[in-house]
Amino acid sequence: MDGRDHRRRSRALSITSVRLDPRRPYKPLDIGNGIVSGYLTAGGRWLELGIAHRRHGRVVVSDTPSFIPAATHDQQAVRAYRAALASTGRAGFGLDALGPGGRASLQ
Repeated sequence: MDGRDHRRRSRALSITSVRLDPRRPYKPLDIGNGIVSGYLTAGGRWLELGIAHRRHGRVVVSDTPSFIPAATHDQQAVRAYRAALASTGRAGFGLDALGPGGRASLQ
């Protein structure tokens, strides 16, 4: 649960760079290191950020309500929930430097 099992993974499963499919720009970008993981929009806003915790299990910050465990075996409910997770309508959270009133500069 603490991510240290990464040493036992096959090198074939370790991807250092992945070219994103330009035909699917709506798909959130999955990131993680075995301990912390999350999903980002194409614009860089967080959709979800999670970490493993010894006492509480997985702690997640998200803009979407948790999936109802009772619906785990309901295929339609699972597919609808997963489609909502990839929806372009999700606002996410984080800094919006290029939004209204925001400024960005490199010095």
